[in-house]
Amino acid sequence: MRYFYFADKKGRDATVMAITLRSSPNPELSHKGKKITNVRILETSEEKTYANLKKKYGDKLTEAVIKDDVDIDFIKTGLIISQTNRIYLSHDGLTMNYLPKIQEVIFNTKGEEKSRGNPKDIEPNIRDDTPPIKWTGKFFNKNDAIRKFVFQRSLQLQHTNGLTYDFLFNMANDLHKKNQLMFVGAGAKGIEPLIFQINGTPMRGFLEGRTKGEKYKLLLHLSNMEVKLP
Repeated sequence: MRYFYFADKKGRDATVMAITLRSSPNPELSHKGKKITNVRILETSEEKTYANLKKKYGDKLTEAVIKDDVDIDFIKTGLIISQTNRIYLSHDGLTMNYLPKIQEVIFNTKGEEKSRGNPKDIEPNIRDDTPPIKWTGKFFNKNDAIRKFVFQRSLQLQHTNGLTYDFLFNMANDLHKKNQLMFVGAGAKGIEPLIFQINGTPMRGFLEGRTKGEKYKLLLHLSNMEVKLP
């Protein structure tokens, strides 16, 4: 549950509550009345990796695999893995005790490197001290939007009191009557992408409203990918 600073088409703003919509759970798999569970098993040990086998057997590796199954660790292969830890390896395959230094590399549209340097933190623009999320006045047909943008997730905006109920219900009702999505943005002019956390992915926001009697549902669909059709 989060709180967003939102503005309507008249420029009026309010703090509203937002929750992430949960997808329906996947159906449970079963076989002959018994539930199927997934487990992680060990595929091979480090000694049996191709790189290490190649060092040991060289050009005779294929013959050794066919004759003696040297690529299989009959003791460790197939063991159930209960818990794992992530480690970083150098290009020599040695364990690294410190995280590698990360560099930001920028490429142009032709795939050519333009510049590189230390990465800079991207500050969120959806905070209490930033301008509210604003209507842009740009509408999208729902069928066109589904074909043009890849929606990553959706948030449902909810009221916190009677005043914000009227505020959100009126927005949802306007969109419901138009049967369209409203493009919303951040920044003073409402044209910037939405960034919810530090170094977060910039998202485009599309507002959808549905009403039934005095009930409403106001959804903020988020996308960071646009489909370019030929």
